Amino acid sequence: MTHISERELELPDAVIAKLLKMASEDKNIISLGAGEPNFDLPEPLQKALKRIPKTCNHYAPPGGRADLKAALVKKLAHDNKIHAEDENIIVTAGSQEAILLGAMCSLDIGEQVILPDPGFMGYLPCFELLHAVPVSLPLLEEDKFSINTDRLRRLIDKKRTKAIVINTPSNPTGTVLSKKILEDVADIAVENNLYIFSDEAYEHIVYDQQHVSIGSLNGMEEYAVSLFTFSKSYAMCGFRVGYAVGPNQLIDAMTRTHIYTTLSAPNPSQMLAVE
Repeated sequence: MTHISERELELPDAVIAKLLKMASEDKNIISLGAGEPNFDLPEPLQKALKRIPKTCNHYAPPGGRADLKAALVKKLAHDNKIHAEDENIIVTAGSQEAILLGAMCSLDIGEQVILPDPGFMGYLPCFELLHAVPVSLPLLEEDKFSINTDRLRRLIDKKRTKAIVINTPSNPTGTVLSKKILEDVADIAVENNLYIFSDEAYEHIVYDQQHVSIGSLNGMEEYAVSLFTFSKSYAMCGFRVGYAVGPNQLIDAMTRTHIYTTLSAPNPSQMLAVE
């Protein structure tokens, strides 16, 4: 008799899987559901794809290719004002895997993580799979779907809360958190010794506001784990490459654990990411 674990059976139905299947199989459907850009892989990357060497069939290092990490150090400094070294970065199979690895390496059974609500549909199951306890942080229209830091403070359990997830620019609300809000969240994290998992997948999809990375703020080196992806900015969803930047000790733990998930992000995808 087939046995399926309770943790899997208790996961919510992932409607997005059905939507992705429909959108990929029926060309008459215009999908407004999946988090993908509406443009193809940019032409310079299409050309670069043809130049990827035959050696791409080998494994990449679990932490990421050295040339990609060197390029990311420069990108983070220029775009995000985050000053990192190679050892602060792990390259993953999309930023979703980075979230999973971060959760696996920072939360034990029964410990709490505070999640934005509404929020990206992948957060809740990720933490529930690990038997952590998600705590909902309501984002209200009266607050323009931004974080109410007084409400955030009230949700923190001094013994059990270990992390806060923020998402800016936000999926699904589109809210871009202000620098003032980020500074207040940073203060809360320091006061309570909490990790901040900052999902910045949509960092380049902004219009009349400025995106600020919480990892760029003073004192955040030991608290902020910033999560990025090539999927949105460069329409590389199918290539599955993202990355996280954060404290050495946690990134090292995530790199060790990476060997037991996907081992490494796809080597040809990382080569394209360098471009």
